[in-house]
Amino acid sequence: MPRSTKYHSAPLHVGIPVYDEWPWLCETLRGLAAQQGAPFEVWVCVNQPRDLPATAPAAVANRRVLDWLGREQTHFPFRLHVLAAVGDAGPDPAVAGVGWARRTLFDAVHAAAGDAVVGVSLDADTFCPPNYLAEVRAVFDGDAGIGALSAPYRHPVPGDPVAARAILRYELWMRYYQLNLWRIGSPFAFSALGSNLSFRLGAYRRAGGFPLRQAGEDFYLLQQLCKTTRVAVWCAAEVAPSARLSSRVPFGTGVVVGQPDLSLQETRFPFYDCADFDRIGQTYALWSQLFRGDVALPVDAFLAHRLKGKAPFTRMRKNFAADQGRFIRACYERLDGLRLLQCLRFYRAFEVAAGRIPPRDEDALQDLAKRLTCNALVPRDFATTPLTDLTAARDQWADWEHARRRTAVEIGLDAPRFRNDRG
Repeated sequence: MPRSTKYHSAPLHVGIPVYDEWPWLCETLRGLAAQQGAPFEVWVCVNQPRDLPATAPAAVANRRVLDWLGREQTHFPFRLHVLAAVGDAGPDPAVAGVGWARRTLFDAVHAAAGDAVVGVSLDADTFCPPNYLAEVRAVFDGDAGIGALSAPYRHPVPGDPVAARAILRYELWMRYYQLNLWRIGSPFAFSALGSNLSFRLGAYRRAGGFPLRQAGEDFYLLQQLCKTTRVAVWCAAEVAPSARLSSRVPFGTGVVVGQPDLSLQETRFPFYDCADFDRIGQTYALWSQLFRGDVALPVDAFLAHRLKGKAPFTRMRKNFAADQGRFIRACYERLDGLRLLQCLRFYRAFEVAAGRIPPRDEDALQDLAKRLTCNALVPRDFATTPLTDLTAARDQWADWEHARRRTAVEIGLDAPRFRNDRG
């Protein structure tokens, strides 16, 4: 049951992009009908590029969804808005995709309700416990300065053993990555999921909204939110994003789940060496020295490779000569979430090119457990550990990470911790 709270008069506005989502959307909307406490409205955008043939399976599924919505739209205990962006009303193929759909949804919400309301981003195959929206509402009602929320999550384990092993390994990677960023004190310590993100529409618009990308739109929006508002990372309910196979986007959960082995994940989502995260944390600790003059940084090789060395930092030092806090903020923004990932990839490739073998993924996870004094299970081998043990490991790491969320409370450059660190 949701905790007792005083709800804001304006309803939440839930946005759901829909492309080839029969019958998952039906179950998601029925699940939303069980929400308790917070008033809300739901917006769905059934979308497909204008050049998609009418006989394509996705187009057939979209028509089926629209027919079902036409029959059921008024039968839910919430107001349901349907945007039909199909056929000639569909997006241009050059911009079509989940980013376009999410942007279209929240542009429509803003046009109808304005800056003050809270938007809730979901996927059409996401399960929300009955108290989820009430807990989201409580976060924003509890602190007017919070602009966004990245809520706890946990993927359901599918019955297919190949998909189960893939999603469990992938989720452990996500938690490993986020926990390492928390460990080094990064303001960009988030896991990007389009199904667990909520925001005030004003903060969303100041961050530029969802970009028109076929995948990764959640990452880029959350990165901008971390630069422009305070981002909460805890509410007392977790969403359950689907772990189903999907080729609707070029990368992400649906793609990695469908691999017959873990080779793609091991290449695209390696457990980067904890020591390389340390390079970034040690660099953060030198921002104040860099403000006073040039200093050797642990990530100098990456900066030379990707960011024209220290020249941008020299310019920032001149621009903010009288304000160390603004200079340090600019340094964090320069080495943002995307650059952090590029930095980790750079040093991993550097080690491989030098003939040094990076730690096994399992060993990297064990290293993190020691550094955090975390007693969560670490699989001996992601490819062969029994699924029951792998599930137990995922659950223990999820519980540990959720406890960290409760402690961290919020992230972003406007979070109190980072404001204080900048003096």
